[in-house]
Amino acid sequence: MNLGNKNILFFAPDFFGYDQAIKKKLEAFGSIVDLYNERPSSNVFIKAIIRFKKELLSFIIERYFDQIIKKNKDKNYDYIFIIKGEVFSPKVVLKFKQNFPKAKIILYLFDSINNYKSTQESLYLFDAAYTFDKTDSQSFPELKFRPLFYMDEFTKNNVNGNESIKYKYDILFVGTAHSDRWIILEKIKKEAKKQNIKIYYYIYIQSPFVYLGRKLFDKKFKGLSLKDVHFKSISKEEIIKLTYFSKSVLDIQHPKQTGMTMRTFEVLGAERKLITTNQDVKQYDFYEPENILIIDRNNPVISKKIFSEKYIISEISINSKYSLTGWINEIFEIKIPE
Repeated sequence: MNLGNKNILFFAPDFFGYDQAIKKKLEAFGSIVDLYNERPSSNVFIKAIIRFKKELLSFIIERYFDQIIKKNKDKNYDYIFIIKGEVFSPKVVLKFKQNFPKAKIILYLFDSINNYKSTQESLYLFDAAYTFDKTDSQSFPELKFRPLFYMDEFTKNNVNGNESIKYKYDILFVGTAHSDRWIILEKIKKEAKKQNIKIYYYIYIQSPFVYLGRKLFDKKFKGLSLKDVHFKSISKEEIIKLTYFSKSVLDIQHPKQTGMTMRTFEVLGAERKLITTNQDVKQYDFYEPENILIIDRNNPVISKKIFSEKYIISEISINSKYSLTGWINEIFEIKIPE
């Protein structure tokens, strides 16, 4: 079985171009893909209401999906593929099952399911459901564990053994401001200054309104100044470029999550060192202590040894497993040639 000529209705958040990358990869394998945002709007106010008081928008949410169903009602979808699915209540999922009875409905979560009550309520309705978080898969039997992936572009610039690279940074951090990330990053910045370690960071916040709210009501962001943040998300191309010129990438996962972030796998594809607060990385088949430095989020200490040790290249089968192709292969339960 393959994806040739399969019709796929694809719902995903607009997240750093990964939705478009997945769509293009599916199309490269011969699928016909219709991509929609998994929420009726990416407006920061709408997103906030969805997160904290979704019932206020129930009419807008239902109308949004009704319009998509009406527009595509004559298409014989083989798959309905949903990433995150924050507003896919049981009622919404049932509508799609009724209107596209042939379609296999697949859910993938790259966030903790504990953040999404409606997703928990809908789990029994999906034909297959996956999560990036091993802990969630152990708590919810409907969820299969499948880590994230790296995009093909990251492998084009892996330079293990290439002495011609003129590195600009020892440590690179790119991420959204949440939880205790800024506190940890501040500690690492001080540590880096002491040891003459070059660090580049790109902190993203959705809007000035969100920044102001966090400054006023969340003490964890007290020291975060305007000069430290960006209100425009960084492009995939820029992340690849920054990774190329960096010896290592810093990963600070949400304290309530154990799953590996996308950044972890991008580092694997690019063959760069990883500095992470996620202790669970030791459980993964790509873990090599020469490649990965695990730090304490309460007392982060950077050992310069990580920058000088030779990078240990993973087996080809391991790298393939965490590629976008490997991810699609497992999610759709098909065999795609590498």
